[in-house]
Amino acid sequence: MNNDKQIKINKIALIILVALFILIPIIIFIIYNFTVTNPLPLNTVISNFNEKLPDIPSNIVDDIEQNIYMQLYSTDQQAPTSGATIRDDSVNTFPLNDNLSSGTFIVDINELEQSFLVLYNYDTQNSESTDESNHSTLFCLSDPSKIIYPISACNDNSTIPNEDTLWLYIPSYTTTLPTNEDITFSFTSQNQIDISVNTCTPQSIQDSAIDSAKIWIKSLGFNPDQFIYEISANYNNCLIN
Repeated sequence: MNNDKQIKINKIALIILVALFILIPIIIFIIYNFTVTNPLPLNTVISNFNEKLPDIPSNIVDDIEQNIYMQLYSTDQQAPTSGATIRDDSVNTFPLNDNLSSGTFIVDINELEQSFLVLYNYDTQNSESTDESNHSTLFCLSDPSKIIYPISACNDNSTIPNEDTLWLYIPSYTTTLPTNEDITFSFTSQNQIDISVNTCTPQSIQDSAIDSAKIWIKSLGFNPDQFIYEISANYNNCLIN
């Protein structure tokens, strides 16, 4: 009887040991990830955000700062003790549809000798939305005039998009031509702009459409001559004879 009792005790002890062997690493993992890596350290905050971009909602600022922190973490870099700053004269806001705000800026982390180009998009009517209109994207730098730290330059090992592909992440833009036709511009490749015109006679307004597209491209900070312009007609409002 004593032997049976001892066997039961040993089995219970073995089960407890196995359970602890499994649970302890899980508990350590949860504690580490949710108390160490996920919260944004105060020293990662961009110190001059309110000065440079005072109108961006706080939750979008948090998203940008968290994105920077997670990028540093993913590349085994420590969060800086002195924070980060938006570079002077690097802020560029894009003309988009009325309910969407977008733009770029360069953030410098002097302590780490690291810079990122940041693109942000958010819905001005609902900045709390979690859909694709609300997000930030980090880019490595490819323009030599912007690179003050070599580590920021794009290379074959870059884990974030190249600055040269920035336009592929910019939302489409809808406006009205002087001839009252609705028109939408969107990037369809690295060097092509699709121009969708709400008209039955696209050839008659081709020059005006391309001129408007080039004005939009210049407002984004790009060279209009780098792009090919493709016009497509939208016949939704045309009468069918």
